[in-house]
Amino acid sequence: MTRKELLAYARENNLTWCEDESNTDVKFARNKVRHDLLPLLERECPGATEQLCRVAEIADRAYAKVIAKGEAVFDSVLVKQDPSTPLRFAQDDTPALTLDKKKLNKILREHANADLSEMFRLWVAKQGFRFPIGFFYGPKEPAHVKIPHRAAYRKRSVAKIGHTIKICEFCTPEEAQKFVSCE
Repeated sequence: MTRKELLAYARENNLTWCEDESNTDVKFARNKVRHDLLPLLERECPGATEQLCRVAEIADRAYAKVIAKGEAVFDSVLVKQDPSTPLRFAQDDTPALTLDKKKLNKILREHANADLSEMFRLWVAKQGFRFPIGFFYGPKEPAHVKIPHRAAYRKRSVAKIGHTIKICEFCTPEEAQKFVSCE
């Protein structure tokens, strides 16, 4: 939405407009884009901002479809944990996702001709565990999804343990690294 549209909405709904002083500071990327790059693009290509908004709307709808498909494909691999049972491989309060490795491998074999790596990454992110693009990509794996045996990314870790895959979120990167190094 444009600033003009937001101001009109605020007036129509008797809302008080509040301006955050950081909104004008172009050292922040979002503000540099908003105050410098988009006006330049609009001068060079009139209507570009409107077109970018349309593309964003399409991407938003596509994302919802990818997430729905990811849930349909991957929700069955979630191991439901009894809330009264503490996690075996992490602290009791450590958020974790446990996946059934055999079920996941079966799904990947069934979709061997498709690249599910980004769908899997987005599905994991929807569960609350964000990893960078390409983290689960392996071109020689079934359906191109490669689960590292043990890996840490920032405060998150992935570990294949027995017949499961544990994805955990720790308080610090050091704790995540310690978990995957088996300390």
